[in-house]
Amino acid sequence: MMNFSTDKSMYVKGEQIQLRFPSPQSGRALISIENSRKVLKKFWVKTQAGETTCEFTATEQMAPSCYVHVTMIQPHAQTKNDLPIRLYGVVPIRVDDPATHIAPVINAPEVIKPESTASIKVREKSGRKMTYTIAIVDDGLLDLTRFETPQPWPTFYPKEALGVKTWDMYDDVIGAYAGKLDNLLSIGGDGSWGNGAGPKANRFKPMVRFLGPFTLEAGQEKTHKIDVPNYIGSVRIMVVAHDNQGAYGNDEKTVFVRKPLMLLTTLPRVLGPREEIDLPVTVFAMENHVRKVAVTLGTNEYFEVIGKKSENIQFTENGDKIVYFRVRILKKVGVGKLNIKATSGKETAYEDLEIDIRPSNPKIVESTLHTLESGGKLNLPFQLLGMAGTNKITVEVSTMPSIALEKRLNYLIAYPHGCLEQTTSSVFPQLYLNALTELSEAQKKELNYNIQRGIERLQQFQTASGGFAYWPGESYENEWASSYAGHFLIEAENAGFKLPASMKDRWISYQQEKAKNWASGSFYGRLESDEHNQAYRLYTLALAGKSELGAMNRLRETSNLTKSAKWRLAAAYALAGQKSTALKLVQNLSTDVANYRELSGTFGSDFRDKAMVLETLELLGQTKKADEVLYSIAETMRSDAWLSTQETAYGLLAVCTVTGKDAFSKTSYSYRLENDEWQTATFSKTLSKMEFKGSSLSKNKQVQLSNKSAKRLYVTLTSEGIPLEGKKKAKSNGLTMALRYVDKDGNSLSLEKITQGTEFKVETTLKNTSKTQTYKELSLSQVFPAGWEISNARMDGQSDESSVRYQDFRDDRVYSYLDLSPGQTKTITIHCIAAYNGHYFLPSTFASAMYNEQIMAYLPGKWCDVRK
Repeated sequence: MMNFSTDKSMYVKGEQIQLRFPSPQSGRALISIENSRKVLKKFWVKTQAGETTCEFTATEQMAPSCYVHVTMIQPHAQTKNDLPIRLYGVVPIRVDDPATHIAPVINAPEVIKPESTASIKVREKSGRKMTYTIAIVDDGLLDLTRFETPQPWPTFYPKEALGVKTWDMYDDVIGAYAGKLDNLLSIGGDGSWGNGAGPKANRFKPMVRFLGPFTLEAGQEKTHKIDVPNYIGSVRIMVVAHDNQGAYGNDEKTVFVRKPLMLLTTLPRVLGPREEIDLPVTVFAMENHVRKVAVTLGTNEYFEVIGKKSENIQFTENGDKIVYFRVRILKKVGVGKLNIKATSGKETAYEDLEIDIRPSNPKIVESTLHTLESGGKLNLPFQLLGMAGTNKITVEVSTMPSIALEKRLNYLIAYPHGCLEQTTSSVFPQLYLNALTELSEAQKKELNYNIQRGIERLQQFQTASGGFAYWPGESYENEWASSYAGHFLIEAENAGFKLPASMKDRWISYQQEKAKNWASGSFYGRLESDEHNQAYRLYTLALAGKSELGAMNRLRETSNLTKSAKWRLAAAYALAGQKSTALKLVQNLSTDVANYRELSGTFGSDFRDKAMVLETLELLGQTKKADEVLYSIAETMRSDAWLSTQETAYGLLAVCTVTGKDAFSKTSYSYRLENDEWQTATFSKTLSKMEFKGSSLSKNKQVQLSNKSAKRLYVTLTSEGIPLEGKKKAKSNGLTMALRYVDKDGNSLSLEKITQGTEFKVETTLKNTSKTQTYKELSLSQVFPAGWEISNARMDGQSDESSVRYQDFRDDRVYSYLDLSPGQTKTITIHCIAAYNGHYFLPSTFASAMYNEQIMAYLPGKWCDVRK
């Protein structure tokens, strides 16, 4: 190879490009100017001893980049030196065409005031016509991602990769040594570079405005009026423009938003009932006439101010001072509102803040079951559970025995963890709700939104193979959950929902490959059955219209095929159009399933498998057997029995699939809260549902029903709410848990008083007390006091948490997921900062196996203080 250079790396159209390269006397060099598509120009030059210089003109065709390819050939008669008879070299050149640039110019004041109308003027530097947009964005937001003002010119005129391929055939025609080179040369790339400064801290409410597009005629200047909100900080004004003829440009300007008197109030991200906080309000005096300032605090019904609601501050010079207000949160949950106002003469400043008042305990749900005969009446007394604002009463009226739809569906939707199985389970049954019960337009809209969001979230789990991982970011697939997620995607598409491009096709390819390559005994074992896994995989392929009959037949011939696998495989045959084979496979096969529960694998249980049996019976048209299984499933679902997300979701979707197809005559009943007017409801689906919440519940103590139909009705009354107090006693079974709070040096800390600003660690130690069983898919749920800030070490690239499989960091809580071998102990460490002075509640800490609630450990919550 030959090294050479040009006198510059960037040229303007019309400039002379000077090329220098080392050379022997009396040689020849072929100069070829090439771009991404073709050879633009080529010519020969005679070489000089030592170095050869040649020049050519930068043209429009060479923009935005081209490559100079030099092939130098020594005189053929001279072969005594050790250099090859010919040498190659390529160098990139950037060529800038001024006609492709336009220059928008922003004219704006250096400082603008909050709550005012600001004027921004835009023009083109040379008076050219252009079309442009304006974005005005908080600098703090931009710095979070190191966002640079968009520059369209480099995007539309990037450095192009060399597209011309050069073949070396010199050895075929010349006998002298030509050097050893690849026979195909393709040199040149379009490398990109990255840089960025550290982000600046921004503690203010963001300001974001987007305007346009606007068209500016040649020679004009446009003025734009911008309404500035109650915001302080700095914003970047960004203009991006083009002229519709291939020219692009941009401009930016940073503008400060401030006024003589300003406020900054700092709050945690959430607060809880009965907590107290010292609310810090920073007052800024920016000009000399601001000296005496009065600060007042107002709240809504969620807060109580302890002590003074106003304070006076005296400034002797420009600067800032902090005042504190003591605030107590009342026994309510919802959105708390604070209004802080500062006044100094004619100058005023204010802040309106909203903060979530979150409960410290989980929701509790209680249901009662009733029967309402034809023509009969029913009085259903209810008791409100939990704090004000969290209460809800739901009444379900059904033509079949209850499945506790409200309770079971709420469990799935409110479930805090979000693995692949649980994400799918939260939305899968919602596909069938419209067929099961009457929904309002608002409910249908919410349902569609939930399902579409679920589909989008599943994209985060899909791996390069087309299967799905159990947690986002994992590179290996979970076979059962992959089938389960694909099952949902097929049904969602059949219901009219749009799937992301190629998502289903990639999944089908993955399923087909796994199905064809499957061999018995290649997976986990008896309980976490590879046979059941394969059967479910084949079922989903048949459902997708891609039946793998060869794999189905191989599985059918497997000796001692498990009962659950047979029922699932029979469903696959039925979908594939081979109903007789399906019937033969389950002939004389019991619908009972032996009691079992898996912690991982297929996440299975006897109840889940029975729901799958119900699906198969429905496909085979065995109505009598299906009814027997249906009533058995409904009985379990309306009971107080704990069901996992897999059990709950599959139970609901099996019942909904079967009953949602039934046609019912119209059924009427009347209802009222005891002090309200009677209302009539009519439904022609399986069940009807009504909700009561808000102030109407406080005035009534019972719901009254009257059956206007000729059939028996089944009624479920569900009361739910969030209690103020949680469980008082620690509890554990099969799992032990210990909490320790230590400073950076490992010294224990007392929660009764932690000094503000202290950085400390929360160490949670879990131990599997079983001598034989491995605990898989354990979850650790930790909610922290509002006055603590969680430090996510992963954000700094410093995480050393190798004991967990996955962690989910939220504003006020961390969910950790792990496995424990028999007798194994693991410690999970969370870094925190005592950030806000106050009196806070540390909620309970809970660990459990996600697919078996009996394996658990619970530590009650306690009060703690952060002080100066």
